[in-house]
Amino acid sequence: MSDSDLVPFDGFRKRTCVVGGITVVAAGLLLYLVGRLSGEGVLECAPNEGGTESGLRCVADGAQLSPLVSTVLVSILTTILGIGVVTLLVEFFLRKKFGTDLLRFLQLDAAVVKSGLSTLGPSTTVQFHVEMEAMDSITVLARSPGGWLNEYLPALLRTAQRRKIEITVALPDPSDTDLISGCGMSLGVDPADLAEAIRSFVTSAQSQWTTSLPTLTRGSTLRIVYATQVPSYDAFVSNALCAVFLSKPINHGDGDNLATIVFKDQMNDFPSEWLALSVQPLKSENEVFSGVKK
Repeated sequence: MSDSDLVPFDGFRKRTCVVGGITVVAAGLLLYLVGRLSGEGVLECAPNEGGTESGLRCVADGAQLSPLVSTVLVSILTTILGIGVVTLLVEFFLRKKFGTDLLRFLQLDAAVVKSGLSTLGPSTTVQFHVEMEAMDSITVLARSPGGWLNEYLPALLRTAQRRKIEITVALPDPSDTDLISGCGMSLGVDPADLAEAIRSFVTSAQSQWTTSLPTLTRGSTLRIVYATQVPSYDAFVSNALCAVFLSKPINHGDGDNLATIVFKDQMNDFPSEWLALSVQPLKSENEVFSGVKK
């Protein structure tokens, strides 16, 4: 994203200026043409020859539009020309200033706009179901399968029935006592309960994949891996959006909402690109399930 893209309405402003410029030029040319065709003309007279009546025969030469038609056309074209000129003035001098003032009024820093920040709220209210239609590759790093991961896996498998999609889910290794203890502490969850929830999720995910397999699109994949480090937070990374799920810095309790921050569209800018790079090591983590639709 370039700096010029940070100005709201900038793309619209450029398109409007092009259309307005074309309108002004076209209206001006048509006005000139109407003026030429609606001139008073020259009265040319010649004696009658070969006729039964004597005298002169006179005709107007040069005027090709009647006064009424000429007046109507001039009124219409003048109006169009005026609208085009006003549009150009507004777009050149007012629109950019309005966009800049809007950012200032909303107190949005350029870096925030450039990041693609679109949503900030509790995890129970943020939904990705609509955006799933644009996702081709998804990586989910979670400390617990509870809540949104259990909810979204069936939806992702339904998406894989319509088109190819690659899904990677990373969870803490339930056999690593220290790892599970650290994740449980950050979520306010009993480590033993967390380990059991992870094992249950893996079993459920395998079953859901097997059941859905006949209807999945060829090339779709589901990988479940065990992370070997305590994640600082949960992350959802795809080609359409990235999201992070933050627990409270201290005293986070079981059932408490996670602060959810969603970044859309700007996948080549910070932090989406940074998040995508941070989950790359998961490709080589301990794989516990790999499903491929052939």
